[in-house]
Order: sequence, then C-alpha cells, then structure tokens
Amino acid sequence: SGSGLRGCSARYSAAMGVGPQYNRWTVLAVGLLVETIGGLFYMFGVYSQTLKERSWPGGDGDGGTLTQTQVALIGSASNIGANVGVLPWGCFFDAFGPRPTIIAGGALGVLGWGLLWAALAKPTLAFPFWSLVVLGAIQGMSQAITDCATVPTMARLFPRNRGGALGLTKAFVGLSASMATTIYVGVFRPDIESFMAFLAVLIACITVLAAIFYHPAEPPQSQIDDVSKNKAHFDKAYVIAFILVAELLATALFDAVLEDDPHGLR
Repeated sequence: SGSGLRGCSARYSAAMGVGPQYNRWTVLAVGLLVETIGGLFYMFGVYSQTLKERSWPGGDGDGGTLTQTQVALIGSASNIGANVGVLPWGCFFDAFGPRPTIIAGGALGVLGWGLLWAALAKPTLAFPFWSLVVLGAIQGMSQAITDCATVPTMARLFPRNRGGALGLTKAFVGLSASMATTIYVGVFRPDIESFMAFLAVLIACITVLAAIFYHPAEPPQSQIDDVSKNKAHFDKAYVIAFILVAELLATALFDAVLEDDPHGLR
C-alpha cells in the first residue's frame, strides 16, 4: 500500500543518520568503488597454493601442509559466508541503513584479510587449520555485506533506472577479483603476504569513504522521471566499464604471453 511504502521510506530515511547529503551520482560512483572489493573471495586461486604449501597445525598433508580437500574447504567456507551468512544483514540494513551496514562489512573484511596476512607473514603464530576456515567464512561474509549495503541503496536512488544501476553495480562485483589479481601480478607477485596487507588497508580506506558518502540526498522527482537523461549517463558508465574489461583482458593475455615466453623477457 502507499502508506506502507511511505512508512518504509520514513524508516529508511531515519536510519540514514545525520550529516551532509550527497548527489545520487556521487553515491553511485562511491558504490562502484565499494563493489571493487565486493568479490575478492573469487580470487581464492591466487593464494590457495600458498596456503596449501605452508605448514599449519591440523594440516593433513606431508609436514603439516594442507591437502587439496582442506584447501577446498577453506574456499567453500568463503562461499558459505557470502551466500548464507549475509541473510541476517538484510534485516540489519532495513533497521540501520547503509552506513552502519557498510561499516560492519568493512570491519569484517579488515579482520578477515588482516588475520590472513598475519597467518602467512607470522608463521610463529601457528594459526590452526580450522582458523583458516573461519577466516574464509569471514572474508566471504564481509564482501557480501558490502554488497548488501550497496545494491538496495542504488535501487532506491534510481527507481526508474534500476536495471542500469544494478547491472553496473553487479558488474563491478564480477570484475573485482580480476582487478585485484591484476594488481597482485603487476605489483606484488610473488609477495602474497604484502598483497594481503594491501587488501586489508584498501578495504579500510574504501569503507571509510563509503561511510561518509552513503548518505544520499533525495533526488527531485524531475530527475527521477527524466529516464532518457539518466540512461545517457548510464550508457557512458557502461562504456567506461567495457574499457576496463578490455584493459583487464589485455593485461591477462599479455601476462600469459610472458609466462610462455621462451626467452625470459619477464
């Protein structure tokens, strides 16, 4: 009913908190940045071999290393955290709004990736295998929570262009692992420990930025109704996204060529 929708809108507005409000296109830009950390658990293959080769208390392989089954369990925990653990956070979003939700997701992300850095960089801490499974679940949940904070916010800000807003938002979730992998290959490889620390710091910085800007002003009805103008803006954004895809693909192909280069140009 109309009264129900007004009540929902009022509760949402109350949950947004106080402080400066920002243009919805600014919030969308920040939301896309947030989604660049929204699928990091998809790059599990980048560091799974390192996890497998290290010795851990509880490891079933030779010398306390992990078996492939144990490595797969850590990866599965990330997926479980992302797809099951996020369920109560939708209710959290409804009750408290996007700012507290993004802060919660970011805090879990810093915890998950920061402790994984500690586990890899400080072997004397002797993290047991079960703790790696827990960290995997925390990482997956954190990134799902950031997505939970972003998607409903964009849907609400662009009611006449939800398809464009949500399609663009989810595209950056899918690209996030590729972008992170490109950074690892180009800057950090083979120093996986420093890369883990970088991810923890990156998540913290993006979370702070989102906590500031996830307070959008109500767009005027005239802007909402101007579907063609909004579509033109989204078309430009999609062009940028496609350019990013092309750049990531070209980088991956170039790296593959260098990997196979018999003259050692790497």
